[in-house]
Amino acid sequence: MKPDMRWFFFGISGRIARLPYFLCIAFLNCVTAVVFWQGVPGIEAGTPSEAWSLVFTVYMLIAFWVYVVTTVKRLHDVNVTGWAALTLIVPIVGIVAVLALLVIPGTPGPNAYGDATNRPKT
Repeated sequence: MKPDMRWFFFGISGRIARLPYFLCIAFLNCVTAVVFWQGVPGIEAGTPSEAWSLVFTVYMLIAFWVYVVTTVKRLHDVNVTGWAALTLIVPIVGIVAVLALLVIPGTPGPNAYGDATNRPKT
């Protein structure tokens, strides 16, 4: 797989640096806020539509997957197994881990998860 938007948002192999990781997290949070805000009038009225509930659920599943794969690739950049992303499920640990991933620099040069950053493993 080549380094394109499909790989960035949905591919699980390879590595990404701090800036793309931060931009992805910020993008997901902004889009989630907009999607959620669109459903607030129905929630406040006590009658959220079934269609809106379906759209929100599908969006959240996609956003969760994108969040997981970008975190796995960021972990790969610091030469840590992607399975460590399971720790993000624990609320406080997850927040601290994401902040740490935004600060800790990646491994310079090749590592076990790829030859270069911001690329899939070849």
